[in-house]
Amino acid sequence: MEKRNKRMILGLFLALIIVFLAGMAGEIVPKLVAAQRMSTPGVDPSFPFRKTVQFFGDETSSLWALPTFVLNLMSISPREPAAFILRWIPYLIVFLLPILSSFIRKRWIPLLACGALATYEAVGILLAVLISKYAYFTYFNLVPFAAEAIVVMLACGALAARKKGFSITMGVICVVLAVVSPAVTAAMSGLTSQTLMIRGFDLWVHISRNLRDVFSYASSQWPIFKAFAFLMYALILFIAPIRFRRKENPA
Repeated sequence: MEKRNKRMILGLFLALIIVFLAGMAGEIVPKLVAAQRMSTPGVDPSFPFRKTVQFFGDETSSLWALPTFVLNLMSISPREPAAFILRWIPYLIVFLLPILSSFIRKRWIPLLACGALATYEAVGILLAVLISKYAYFTYFNLVPFAAEAIVVMLACGALAARKKGFSITMGVICVVLAVVSPAVTAAMSGLTSQTLMIRGFDLWVHISRNLRDVFSYASSQWPIFKAFAFLMYALILFIAPIRFRRKENPA
């Protein structure tokens, strides 16, 4: 039984690592492709690199909405390329956190931090819409973050309470969200209150056009890695119930 538990933990860890690497590839490749397409003959050779880095920073507008657009404590677009990467580090950390669940006894603890960050982002966007003079956000922008926060918090509850049916149900929901997440990424790209005010603006036309555009996946307020994060949540929620019966010796 001990060897079986170790194999299960190792299997979950390897599966989460594979999903994480796929998610990072999903982040990097569209940015590189989009940056190359924007490069023209005679342009600075470092342009593709700088643009790729900028894409990472551009998609963190939701993460830094509160200090940037509400409190005016940070610049919208930093001058140094390194600042764009620094702004993305919280996303990297929150993407890595589910991997810890393969080793930690209380698997819901790392996920709690993921849900808390999503809640913070949803609140920041809401305040930016209500208070900020900038037109970077709409109420549509906060929907995916609010949904993530609710789902992850419910998942934490299922894991903490050791409810097998509840855990599996939340796992299925996470799979569904992982499937639709790339479309949300495309929909959120370039969606601001200014675009909504354009005469004749059609949200569905906006989404259908963006689904075919690599730039939509390179820079969006809903990062492409979110799809892989939901897949990681699902793996944890599906595998955790195997140990629910053995409360006296939980993994």
